[in-house]
Amino acid sequence: MLDEIKTELFSELDEVVIKALEKCQEYGDLTLVEPLIAVYGHSGNPEVKAIAGEMLETLKVSKTEIPFLNALKNPKNTAIRKDILAFMWNSGCQPVDDIPFITSVAVEGNLEELLECVTLLDSIDASISEEGILESMNILRPAITAEKELGKKKLLMEYQGILASRSEQD
Repeated sequence: MLDEIKTELFSELDEVVIKALEKCQEYGDLTLVEPLIAVYGHSGNPEVKAIAGEMLETLKVSKTEIPFLNALKNPKNTAIRKDILAFMWNSGCQPVDDIPFITSVAVEGNLEELLECVTLLDSIDASISEEGILESMNILRPAITAEKELGKKKLLMEYQGILASRSEQD
């Protein structure tokens, strides 16, 4: 059933894709997260995009961090990184083991992506390892120093402040 759904998600016919999205709600599991992100990112149909986006931002399944992080790392998804980060935050993801990667996305990304990274970091309840915090700080420091855009520099400093406060809590 899941293989059939994955195939239908990439149909040329929007009606087939919409029916596949409905099946995702009924039969879906973690293996459908990345295909849903691909449909969201590459569909030109606003209805398809809205349905897929709503599904992605309301996922409340454990271990969703893995497919979301895989999607963030996929160069084909560069144009929708902000959305993927928002889906992670809305779904309650806790990517504590991948904070250095999230920090890299924050540093390399545009202002909107950085804002989503700040929001995601701020929403993490679980403990972040000291190594993860230190590695992230080592990514942030030179980026803050080199950043010329005042808005982004302030947001990077806010990100750094959240990390520093997490270090003090642990």
